[in-house]
Amino acid sequence: MKIKLERKGGFTGIPRKFTLDLDHLQAKDSERLQTAVDAVDFFDLPNMIPCPHAGADQFHYVITIREGERRHVVQASEPDIPEALHGLIDEIIHQGREVKAH
Repeated sequence: MKIKLERKGGFTGIPRKFTLDLDHLQAKDSERLQTAVDAVDFFDLPNMIPCPHAGADQFHYVITIREGERRHVVQASEPDIPEALHGLIDEIIHQGREVKAH
């Protein structure tokens, strides 16, 4: 499974990107991420989670997960991100490798 996370917005407005390949993680870390993906039924989430409370300085996330032939993209903005999805986002940021802009 390969995961990409893009985070935009926030106070500074500086975008951040993270990538993960579960095949290159230690087993316990890979299992934690797989559990987080399964907990939100990621592949069944809508592509866009609506945010009726949009405002300044909030983060906007784009999460792309590829597993075998399956690929799914979910976009969500604070503060209306479901708690389980927030857990997945936190796990990706914690374990992911940040891709620096050139």
